[in-house]
Amino acid sequence: MLVKIVALPILHCSMVIGLGFFSDLQKFISKHWQCFQHVLGPDKNEIINYLKVINKLRIDAHAKDITAEDMQYFRVSANKVERFIKDFFG
Repeated sequence: MLVKIVALPILHCSMVIGLGFFSDLQKFISKHWQCFQHVLGPDKNEIINYLKVINKLRIDAHAKDITAEDMQYFRVSANKVERFIKDFFG
């Protein structure tokens, strides 16, 4: 099995540990896009929008009902992000 090695700027552990909410993760990825673009693809806006959809429709965090249409939108967004990650780690 081949392992991809990517030169990434080193992120201080406290920067990652301090993320308390999913929305913080989206903001963190956006702010440090140069560290994540190799994994998540070249289109930052696309990924950030997928992450915003995932956060908005997370019923586990927001304790609300979700329509079948919204669930489909959630699944598409989550699958897109997951596909980028799977493709990177191949």
